[in-house]
Amino acid sequence: MFIVSLLLGGMLLPLSAQQDVRAYGDTQKILAEARDALLGYAMANDRLPCPASSTSNGAEAFCTASSGACTETTTVQSHGRCAYSYDGYFPRATLGLLPVDSRGYLIDGWGSDPDNRVRYGLTASNTYAFSYSSGMKNTGITVLAPDLQVCSTGVGMSNAGDPLTAACASGMVLASDAVAVIYSLGKNAGSAGSGTEETHNPNPRSTTTADRAYVGAPQGSATDDQMIWLSKSTLFNRLVAAGRLP
Repeated sequence: MFIVSLLLGGMLLPLSAQQDVRAYGDTQKILAEARDALLGYAMANDRLPCPASSTSNGAEAFCTASSGACTETTTVQSHGRCAYSYDGYFPRATLGLLPVDSRGYLIDGWGSDPDNRVRYGLTASNTYAFSYSSGMKNTGITVLAPDLQVCSTGVGMSNAGDPLTAACASGMVLASDAVAVIYSLGKNAGSAGSGTEETHNPNPRSTTTADRAYVGAPQGSATDDQMIWLSKSTLFNRLVAAGRLP
């Protein structure tokens, strides 16, 4: 019995590791497909979709007014002001991707718990030009300045929690002009993430006010978040090729 127990234990560990590898790979694929869907949506609609909210069932969420207090609505607004620019979910119901949970949200490869819903942040620069129809074209390619940052570490960030001025530490910038950020909270989504690397990204455990900077640290003991972003150059290249810009 002792030998059998040892053999079974040796088999279970590799199986668990295989499941983790599969979930990680599935999540990477889901994030890449989500980014491709954003590009397709932008080419078809002359704008990028707003993030979904925790109550919009996967549909993009706008503010009814272009300034001041935000009353949330899923009705597309001509001013383009998103209800949750930096702290939202991927608008799966708007773009029609899979896999999906029972509430209509895109989920990662780790499961269907609410914490496994794919997150999404969108730049609010140029007075929401990226999220209203023809906003990018009317503003002009030389003026558009998306301002989302992706940092290689959460340590040493400046103005954390300030939506407009939060910034990566010097020399720790992976992207300084990203248009959108898409990420998964990883395997530990609902039960861990107490370190600096994970708590900065909007998640159920974060105590930091959502801002324009995100942490895309390498996988390790401090973080298992998986992140991908849409760069300004990639978006502009696709829109120019599609005749949407300049």
